[in-house]
Amino acid sequence: MEKNIYFVRHGYALHNFLFWKLNREAYDIRDTQLLQEGVEQASELNKKWKEINDIELVVCSPSIRTLDTALLVFKGTKHENKIKALDYLLEYPLGVEECNRRKDKDVLKTLYKNVSFNDLVNNKLPWNPNKRESVEELEVRHKLLLNWIKNRPEKNICVVSHSSYISQLLFKNVPDEENELKHCFPYKYVFKY
Repeated sequence: MEKNIYFVRHGYALHNFLFWKLNREAYDIRDTQLLQEGVEQASELNKKWKEINDIELVVCSPSIRTLDTALLVFKGTKHENKIKALDYLLEYPLGVEECNRRKDKDVLKTLYKNVSFNDLVNNKLPWNPNKRESVEELEVRHKLLLNWIKNRPEKNICVVSHSSYISQLLFKNVPDEENELKHCFPYKYVFKY
């Protein structure tokens, strides 16, 4: 069996911009939002993505930048109000970098009434600011995601996530800031199981 998974990195966000001014201190800002350039990137993908109407399920990381990207990409489509958030999809690494720490589930539910947060187990994301997630721990999250997808009936799925998360899953490397994945570009992955 196989499924088509389209991985989309979020639009250009505050920490992406600030990195070039503050270096790693830019990652100390919790759960950063899209900048105007990121809004435009997501809106552009909405207009130009040929396979957008083939998508049967949209899942995204519960970060502000990914939620806003998903809502903009799928605005006016049948999925606009049917997006599911999954903690498996949060950016790597969890811990240490505040920009990767999502808001509490209660806050997200208030801000995004048309997104399902039912699959988030904890209201507060378990977070250790002194422990950086390992690549092996990230790969456990990848397995959880792929098992979750395998058990879904949909064949064409869009996953809105983050550069390091997607790159490690697809290409087995975590890029540095000079070599990140494109913002708002659908990377197609044929998942065979």
